[in-house]
Amino acid sequence: RQPLDWHEGEQPPRRQFCTWLSDLLAVYRHHPPLHAGDSGRGLGASDDSFEWVESNKDACVLAFVRRWRRDRPVLVIVNFGSQEHRNYTFCAPHYGEWEVLLNSDDGRY
Repeated sequence: RQPLDWHEGEQPPRRQFCTWLSDLLAVYRHHPPLHAGDSGRGLGASDDSFEWVESNKDACVLAFVRRWRRDRPVLVIVNFGSQEHRNYTFCAPHYGEWEVLLNSDDGRY
């Protein structure tokens, strides 16, 4: 057995990853549409809480919206590629402004 090297967690890449993970879990916990109603659902279950919005394999972009009861819906947009997409467009499920809850391009991460 080897003890954990806790001091390594203070190195910038590890600290940034821990900050990202902490913020991601906080968003998940504080926004019920991201998780409410999932227990007992199988993959591919069809109901109104999940809707695909974008699936672009060439751009490596996925987007989906999660809804739960009367809570504000959450739109998740993920770029799995290394290329930044400026002025990327797709049809959002609702008109209006959307608040950015988490952006992995933020300098803190």
